[in-house]
Amino acid sequence: GECIQMAGRAGRRGLDATGAVIILTKGTIPELAELNSMMLGRPTRLASQFRLTYNMILNLLCVEELRVEDMIKRSFSEADVQREAPAFRSELSSSQQAFESLPPLDCAYCAEDLGAYHEASARVLAASRDLHATMVASIDGAK
Repeated sequence: GECIQMAGRAGRRGLDATGAVIILTKGTIPELAELNSMMLGRPTRLASQFRLTYNMILNLLCVEELRVEDMIKRSFSEADVQREAPAFRSELSSSQQAFESLPPLDCAYCAEDLGAYHEASARVLAASRDLHATMVASIDGAK
């Protein structure tokens, strides 16, 4: 697994279709079958260790050259998310179609309560967005 992980980084990401891998051995050279297995075997599944913390976000906001969004896009776990995005979009589309095919809610009490809840939730969400925008603007202004 480790050989494939390191060899997978040979070449420049997004620029080179292939890369050169040099195997440095200490002592004897591995047998051809062992090298073949090493190079063509299944790679170990990598799990991202990237964790976005509040402290990291605050530090990134203080550095003008870096944006939090850019940092997330560069993370290994985000690459997995982007790779799986088409499947998620397809699942979302299927779920939306299933939701739209449901019959309308036919309950006088429920409709009133849900309507009020929905309006209150929308107000909370708008207030949260305004607060977030104000906080980000005040941090940018402090630079």
